[in-house]
Amino acid sequence: MKIKVIHYRIPERSPRRKAKDKMPSFKLLKQYNRKQPPFVPQTKGGKTEVFILSNDGAILSQGIAYCSMSDNFNYMIGREIALNRANLIFTINKEE
Repeated sequence: MKIKVIHYRIPERSPRRKAKDKMPSFKLLKQYNRKQPPFVPQTKGGKTEVFILSNDGAILSQGIAYCSMSDNFNYMIGREIALNRANLIFTINKEE
């Protein structure tokens, strides 16, 4: 079994959402790689996806964590929340 993590961030030059506690606009989210950053991200808002994959690459489960536009984005917390959601779905599917 393998785990794949993808982070999505909002580029710094994108218009900021003014309303507090709103989810980030899906149109503004771009895939982000910390090792080779394609853009400078805003500090607030984002999305993390975690995929649990079989050894042959098939997706067994998926978990998603969103960071509100009023919260600072944190890679570790997003990964942990998304992984817990993916594990929950994987466990339920395994029991059926």
